[in-house]
Amino acid sequence: MNVLLVCEFGNLNGAERSLLSTVDQLKDAVNYSAVVPNSGELTEEFRRRRIPIYTLDWKSGDFNRSIDVLRKDFSEILQDYKRRTESDFLVHANSLSSSRMTGPVCQQEQISSLGHIRDIIKLNRRTIEDLNCHKELACVSSATKAYHVNQGLDEKKAVVLYNGVDISVFYPSKDKKTNALLKVGTAGQISLRKGIDVFFQAAEILEQRGIQLLYEVAGCRQSSKQETVDLENKLIQSAASFPDKRFSLVGQLPDLADWLRSLDIYVHTARQEPLGRVLLEAAATGLPVVATDVGGTKEIFTLTDSNASSALLIPPNDAQAAADEIEKLILNVDIRTQLGNRAKESAASRFSVEKASENLLHLYKSVIQR
Repeated sequence: MNVLLVCEFGNLNGAERSLLSTVDQLKDAVNYSAVVPNSGELTEEFRRRRIPIYTLDWKSGDFNRSIDVLRKDFSEILQDYKRRTESDFLVHANSLSSSRMTGPVCQQEQISSLGHIRDIIKLNRRTIEDLNCHKELACVSSATKAYHVNQGLDEKKAVVLYNGVDISVFYPSKDKKTNALLKVGTAGQISLRKGIDVFFQAAEILEQRGIQLLYEVAGCRQSSKQETVDLENKLIQSAASFPDKRFSLVGQLPDLADWLRSLDIYVHTARQEPLGRVLLEAAATGLPVVATDVGGTKEIFTLTDSNASSALLIPPNDAQAAADEIEKLILNVDIRTQLGNRAKESAASRFSVEKASENLLHLYKSVIQR
């Protein structure tokens, strides 16, 4: 089976890491080629895997290229790929934007295509129409699917395709060192959507209560929007003023698995989260989790056999609730252990990368046969 991947970004965020994990799993069943930006970590990962690539940059300098120009360039890539490929193939667009860009082109060329929707955001009518040009649409959670179907996405084409986590990489520490102070961490892009500001506010509340902990934020700013720049500057200033330097911004980490194993509690105060990959990774690592009940988060932590939760879920924008639940975990090691064990078992049974890859391959076959 031949699949042409279309990737908007060259960096390695959750969507790109999820894609790479399934590409590795399906290397014996699928002949992948990829359309990627000219440079970036993702592009280098494809080259390292010897996956043939076409380059398509979505920006020219600091400016976004128009969707019409992108479609023209993609159409030329498609024609070349079609000439080089002797058997049937399909196009797999790995993000909402790349799905929107490729949908009308694939429909016009009568090429089987799959759009991957990994965001919960408001879309206009034209974007929905472009997405509906695909043969099928993979949504990363039931919450993501429901949100977009409510906006007009074709429900007959929309399916839920969960991300997977590699439990051979993300697993609990066998000889975990005991920190003098418990360490609480969060990870994600420094942005308002990820709620890093709420995480810091919760830390301040706990400090006021006399509860001393270590706090770490893994991730960096990728947006140049002024509100995001202001948020980063505020976090840097606030972290520097935190007592005993116990609040740290550790930046983008090359090995998130080891960092997760160093934590005692993982906290995720995102304002929206279609299906957080780092939440799956924290669960597989066996960490007790405090997370906002938004998007697909509940789908990760609701146990299907008992309808119980394997995490402490809180409302968004509620630093007080986050602080209360962190304190509850600090004071009760049994609850920490119980939640961590439940989360680990759920990640292994429901969200393994093997299961995610098997489901993606099944979807590929369905798209080609339609």
